[in-house]
Amino acid sequence: MSEAKRVFGIDLGTTYSAIAYVDEHGIPVILKNILDDGMSVLPSVVYVEGSGNVVVGIEAKRNSVLESERTFSEIKRFMGKPDYAPKEIDGTTYTPEYVSSLILKKIAQYARADLSMPVEDVVITVPAYFSDSQIDATRKAGLIAGLNVLNILKEPTAAAISYGVESDNNNQTVMVFDLGGGTFDVTIIQIVDNNIRVVMTGGDAELGGRRWDQSLVDYVTDQFRTEHGIDLCEDENKEAYQDLWIRCEEAKKALTNRTSTNIMVSCGERMKVEVTRELFDELTSMLCQRTIQLSRDLVARAKNEKNLAGIDVILLVGGSTRMPQIGKAVQEEFGTEPKLYDPDEAVAKGAALVARKIALGEEVEKYFKAQGIDVNTATEAEKEQAVHQAAKIFGLSSGVAARELATSIVNVLSHSIGIQAVDDDCSDIIAVMLPDQTEFPCETTQQFRTVSANQQFAEIKVMENQADITDERNISGWKQLNPDTGELPIPPSLQQGAPVLVQFTIDANGKLHVYAEDQTGHNRIEFDIKLEGVMSEEEVEKAKAAVGALAIS
Repeated sequence: MSEAKRVFGIDLGTTYSAIAYVDEHGIPVILKNILDDGMSVLPSVVYVEGSGNVVVGIEAKRNSVLESERTFSEIKRFMGKPDYAPKEIDGTTYTPEYVSSLILKKIAQYARADLSMPVEDVVITVPAYFSDSQIDATRKAGLIAGLNVLNILKEPTAAAISYGVESDNNNQTVMVFDLGGGTFDVTIIQIVDNNIRVVMTGGDAELGGRRWDQSLVDYVTDQFRTEHGIDLCEDENKEAYQDLWIRCEEAKKALTNRTSTNIMVSCGERMKVEVTRELFDELTSMLCQRTIQLSRDLVARAKNEKNLAGIDVILLVGGSTRMPQIGKAVQEEFGTEPKLYDPDEAVAKGAALVARKIALGEEVEKYFKAQGIDVNTATEAEKEQAVHQAAKIFGLSSGVAARELATSIVNVLSHSIGIQAVDDDCSDIIAVMLPDQTEFPCETTQQFRTVSANQQFAEIKVMENQADITDERNISGWKQLNPDTGELPIPPSLQQGAPVLVQFTIDANGKLHVYAEDQTGHNRIEFDIKLEGVMSEEEVEKAKAAVGALAIS
């Protein structure tokens, strides 16, 4: 019998990343970095050692102090952002997608060494609040790394799926409080008979554990400046400043289990700064309260708009939830003791479960196609045979395969999407087509009208809400998703107010398809969104070849 096929889930984190697969019993397993330190998480740091060679992981992080100009940390923050200026090193341009692909390739390397088989088919996770451009940039990073990206999955959903598999109670409402190194997500999810339905999601893409580090760095920098008159932020002191960041991160972790710790600073003068947990909590109290306020607002909105009855379980996910202040604040706010649930590994495990569900489904489809069977008219016996054949490929029993295939996942939009239009006063407004928190897959249609007589084209400008705004019709706070405007031809000599139909369709992977039709002459256009700030297909192929030629250690 041939070796069972494996597919993988990857948590591509801001500060740490991890990879998992699902064994023959349906249990997700984290793979360890046996090539380096044997840990289950990989620091998401890339160091360009020289032309043709890069270092990823713990050694790269160690070099980040002395070689900061050749090191990339927290690159996830810049995924899909058009204002990011790529860095050029030794003649190579390092975009966020390119750097992330190096992290993914390193993960694939050590997973292959641990499991003795190649890593090809993967599901990669992103924060719940990632925009379309950020999601697509993540997908491109996977392609550059030579991976077949089955899907992009929201991190809180992945954590809830992992929890649902392990939990004895398969009928509960869960709040996933996900505080990672760079982002904060809070998501309410209903688990019913192992099916996952996202009720509502929110968060802050700029709020993560690194902000807690920053508070500590600022405090120590002020203390050192007061004591010695030396400003660590000045360019000539950048090595000492970079070293301080590492020491403050270590101090933050130490305060998880200790009530005080010392931070050593050396820059011409030496100084020892004592930091107590009480002081640390005071310095970061505003950050902690920001997570609570976002969670409180989300629960209130879910009760109002989705008839949420209550929360049964609160899961703390992400390495930063280890800070004692987080669990204490959550319990005080919601009156429920939260569960610190596998904070470093839950997301990768959930992604692995989704990856195998997708792969099983693909094998079932292949079987039906090979047998010439229409899936819509297949008999129960034919369906059972298809599942049996798919199960064999993955070394599973038919029962395990059937259970995984039967699991459904319903997600929601984290940003509203609409069309730029004009009101009666000829002012630009937003016509919201799909509000945030809309479940997908979904489809919606709205009718618009031309602005003037003899109009030649109707511009289809697809917009995404990028900020928390009260009046969603106000164009401020919205970003155009298709820089190349979709121009729909309008028949000549039409009066003002000629009807134009616009339809949005979002598939199970969250991809948006736009269709527009002039309802007089029946001209039509349709397109998938071309995202600004994301590499083109040609750039992806070029980067893929370049990454393939690199030595990664």
